[in-house]
Amino acid sequence: MVHIAVFDLDKTLTDRDCFIRFLLFVRRRGHRLDLGGAVRRIGLSRVSLKRSLCALLKGSDKETIDALARDFFEERAKGWLRPRIVESLNEHKAHGDRVVIVSASLQTYVNCFASYLETEFLATELESDGSVLTGRMCGENVRGQEKVSKLSTFLSNAGYERSEVFVTAYGDSAGDREMLAWADRAVRV
Repeated sequence: MVHIAVFDLDKTLTDRDCFIRFLLFVRRRGHRLDLGGAVRRIGLSRVSLKRSLCALLKGSDKETIDALARDFFEERAKGWLRPRIVESLNEHKAHGDRVVIVSASLQTYVNCFASYLETEFLATELESDGSVLTGRMCGENVRGQEKVSKLSTFLSNAGYERSEVFVTAYGDSAGDREMLAWADRAVRV
């Protein structure tokens, strides 16, 4: 049987949420982002909020945002990793488990966490038209049932039937509920 460990990022692998902090970091680096205006326009819907905030990146050069994501990770986000959870992740790797970060956060900086931790990842993608971001998400926000859908596709693409895989999932929030229920072993952080 194949063993896979899946980890949520925000407030599971890290001690805080990264999305708004990343946008603030981008704004501090000279990109004009009206975060307050985006929040005031949308009401309470989580999906609408995410879409509205992603729209702030419309017209940005993808390579520039990717470079800012690397800076964000190195200068800020790497320090937010929870040592105890990273230790659990490394124990899974030491046992030969396949490890995957599954996050609603943006792939541009989740990629940095995954590279640093030497894991695979599934995350919310920003759509681009060539080298320019459109301000839209590519596909769905990887939250709730979408985490399970992404993981199911991941397993299928890797050539596994769900019955051949033992999944341990780590999560902390309502956005992880479906993933934790789907797993064979759920660890609430």
